[in-house]
Amino acid sequence: MAASSKRMLSTLLSDLNDTASSKRPIAHTVAIFDAHQTLRTQPSSLADFIGFIHTSLHSSESRLAGIGLLHTLVSQCTTAVFTQHCSTWIRLLLNGLQSHDPPDIIQSAAEVLSEILEYVAGVSELSREIASCHIGNIITWVISSKPLNYLAAVQVLKSCFQYFPAPCGPFKSKAEKFLLHIFQETHHPSILKASCQVFALLPGLGGAGSNGIKHTESWITQCNNIIGTLHNILSQLYQDIETGIEMYNVPETSVPLGEVLDIEPQRTFLLASQFQIMTMCLKYQISQSFSSVVQMPVESILSIVCRTLSINCKILANKTTTEFVLLSGLLPSLHIDAFNVLESHIKCCSSHLIVHGLVINKAILQTLSWTNAEQPCYGQQHPYSSLRSFCYDVLTTWLSTVGAASGIDVHADKLIEFILQDIQLHQDDTKLEVANITESRKKKKKKKTSFEISGQIVGQQKIYQLANSEVTLAALKGLTVLIQVKGTSLKPTLHRDIHTAIVPLLLDIQQNMHKLPIPYSCAKCRQQLYRVILSCMLSPHPRWPPPLHYAIRVFSCGLQDPNIEVSSFCREAQLVCNSIIHPRVPSLCLPLTLADLPPVQSDTTSNQVHKNTEQVVPSMVTLSAMGDMPGKKGEGDPEPLLVHEDVTHAEVQNEYQKTEEASLVTMAIEAEASDDDKEDKDVKDEDSSNCEEEEEEVEENTNKATKRKHNAEEYVKDEPDAKKVMDSYKIPAISCEKEELHMEDEKDGSDTEAMLATFVDASPDSE
Repeated sequence: MAASSKRMLSTLLSDLNDTASSKRPIAHTVAIFDAHQTLRTQPSSLADFIGFIHTSLHSSESRLAGIGLLHTLVSQCTTAVFTQHCSTWIRLLLNGLQSHDPPDIIQSAAEVLSEILEYVAGVSELSREIASCHIGNIITWVISSKPLNYLAAVQVLKSCFQYFPAPCGPFKSKAEKFLLHIFQETHHPSILKASCQVFALLPGLGGAGSNGIKHTESWITQCNNIIGTLHNILSQLYQDIETGIEMYNVPETSVPLGEVLDIEPQRTFLLASQFQIMTMCLKYQISQSFSSVVQMPVESILSIVCRTLSINCKILANKTTTEFVLLSGLLPSLHIDAFNVLESHIKCCSSHLIVHGLVINKAILQTLSWTNAEQPCYGQQHPYSSLRSFCYDVLTTWLSTVGAASGIDVHADKLIEFILQDIQLHQDDTKLEVANITESRKKKKKKKTSFEISGQIVGQQKIYQLANSEVTLAALKGLTVLIQVKGTSLKPTLHRDIHTAIVPLLLDIQQNMHKLPIPYSCAKCRQQLYRVILSCMLSPHPRWPPPLHYAIRVFSCGLQDPNIEVSSFCREAQLVCNSIIHPRVPSLCLPLTLADLPPVQSDTTSNQVHKNTEQVVPSMVTLSAMGDMPGKKGEGDPEPLLVHEDVTHAEVQNEYQKTEEASLVTMAIEAEASDDDKEDKDVKDEDSSNCEEEEEEVEENTNKATKRKHNAEEYVKDEPDAKKVMDSYKIPAISCEKEELHMEDEKDGSDTEAMLATFVDASPDSE
């Protein structure tokens, strides 16, 4: 394997030399290196290849090829190779960044340099060397970079701040000024986003101090500065509109963003841009992990969100001045920025925001209320659709984070009403207008009525097939999470409304698969719609049945969906339905009824039936039929219910049938036994009459024996030896049955014993 890698490397290296001379692209060579991982060899085998890369980086003509090969080498080489040549690579890349190469080459070199700094941070000895020798030079180039290279400079600066925060401490103030300059001079979205991410890393630069106290203080100071700046911007935007500013706690400090000229429309546009930048900075600062423990200003952040959402387009509808018209046009983007901060705040604080759940719920409902489209247009995007979809995304995040503690069930009626409006099919209506044509009064004729059709045929209209699909998808996601979290606590009427809206909607979609209706031509919307009905089935209300039978039919038809993801989800949901309808084993959680219990057996035949049942099912486990703990069975108790550990529901029913058959056999045996008992009773009646006569005779004989015994006791008083024999002897019990007691006479004994024997022989038992 090593020999083949060497041969492949030498072949590709020779091809690279030819490619460099002919200026051909090296994409295929890099793809071979990535596929076979050829550069994972010993350092001695890579000497020529590394030398070729160094030569390419020195030349401006071949620098782009050298950067591409270096990127492949950095990702594949061993630690020994990386440690040996890392410092050289950083120096060569820094020389390339300081050159006058085109922006694409500068951007490629910055990406490779950021990757090298990431790997260096994992090697402690190498990181100390790079921090002391190269970090200062890198930041110096970043601060002095040209506007065309701002994206590459910010990307490299982010890697330095993220992996070498302590060595970057002396450059903190210069880096902050550089970032503020970008905020004022640049409007490119990618550059601003990267700059905001770097700005959030400024509090962690330099030494942390005792228990990170310096980093904590720096974080709190910067957070208050951002919040104060946002309040100042809102005060300028909402001037002469809002009331009750005194209720907001505005920090005194702010971020210096420069002066704003009082000239429209530049003033409103610049304030909106500054608001977007500061909200991104606040978003990344509260969402990124920090090295020290900080206290989140929850109420201050919520005050920014609430103040931004307090003004909407309906309030500004009657304002006709230029600044109010511009503000009305920019309000949806301002609200989206505020919801961005709120979403990051929810993810960061999670359950700590439960006490502020009422404020968050009202903010969401208020936005959904004023952005609701009263007269939607078929095949066209609704106004405020982006803001509305983002509002649903925040709702989904809020419900997924805090669950049932969100308190959204208070506003569930209105929320579900908005959701059901957004997920309905868009249909085109053809209007009929009536025009009355009246003749002149002289002719005095009746009025004639003619009908004029206004509108166009659907096929001739300009239609956007994916219109409002983002809003529909976001609304369906919010409804799914709402049912999963609060399904059992929602009103039964709400479950009914959801079922009556979802099931016909799915049936309409399945009947029009050849031409999917708007907005369900989007596969993600259809899949989420199936997910909603699955959630209704898994989280039903106790007083409203789940749509199980409809769901089975819908999922079966959904297998024919042209999108593979939708059909796969329907197959998975169908398995869930089958598991609910046909459980693997009988449920032990359901209560037993009297009809399910076997009949009660009598004392004479219970043991026999139990033995017969054990012969039929020898490997069963006895469970108490009444739900009691297993124990010893008492007399007169019903036979226990026998349930096998591994049998199915059908096998249990068969065992019940066998038990019933055994009970029928037992009843027949009892009937025959009762007939025999009757015959025995008649015989016993005759014997009892005879027994009464015999008892009278026995009483007379008993009296005689008692009298003789008394005489014997008087005799024993005079004879001591006879008393011992009398104490050891007991008179036997008298029975009413016809039995004779035979006693053996003792051969050896005295005269007293012989006399006692005569007394015993004279008793009725001896007869």
